[in-house]
Amino acid sequence: KQWNQRRVRGSPYGECSASCGEGVESRSRTCTIPAPEFGGEDCAGEASEARGCNNGPCPFDGNWGDFSAWSDCSVSCGGGFLVWSRKGDNPEPKDGGESCRGSMEET
Repeated sequence: KQWNQRRVRGSPYGECSASCGEGVESRSRTCTIPAPEFGGEDCAGEASEARGCNNGPCPFDGNWGDFSAWSDCSVSCGGGFLVWSRKGDNPEPKDGGESCRGSMEET
């Protein structure tokens, strides 16, 4: 008796269970060449197997860091303004992740 392997998209293993990072891919086979009959034994070995797979790093979105201290006033008298700012580096976006949303400065 021989194992008959089912193939997915021309490959003996199916798709990875994760679109990025660590996942699992598996394959299975059936005992059909010929199928056991009249008390015959099944094929030897496992009918399915799995292995780890990795589709590369997952995107990691950026996040704002803390605001800086307020700046000095823009004028020495009258109606000036203060500014504080922050950076999108806590952490920085990686591997196609989104940049921070919103303004990096407030006045």
